[in-house]
Amino acid sequence: MSSIFGARAQPPAPVSNVASIALQYVPGDVRDPFIPVEMVEGGMLVFSNLDPLDWHNITSYGLDERGDFLFESELLGQGQSEIIDGVDRLSPGDYRFHCRIHTGMDGVLRVMP
Repeated sequence: MSSIFGARAQPPAPVSNVASIALQYVPGDVRDPFIPVEMVEGGMLVFSNLDPLDWHNITSYGLDERGDFLFESELLGQGQSEIIDGVDRLSPGDYRFHCRIHTGMDGVLRVMP
């Protein structure tokens, strides 16, 4: 696909989704049945809070070389969504994440090549 300037336009990054519902992540929660959130390397991940009772976020357990979280969302109220910053820079592999408010909310993001 070429633009009017002759350069090839880049296709949009693939988008994956994860939501919080009833104090768990769907998909991605580490409780049974375990189904990780899957995304393509370089893609985007949208987090939506569908829980009517509380605020939630997604924060990686892993840190980068500066000591910052690999990825993290803002705290979101019911019905709010956000593209999670940092996931587009992840290499293929599995990454654990949690809600900073609710210690029992844990999930796994699987980045695929």
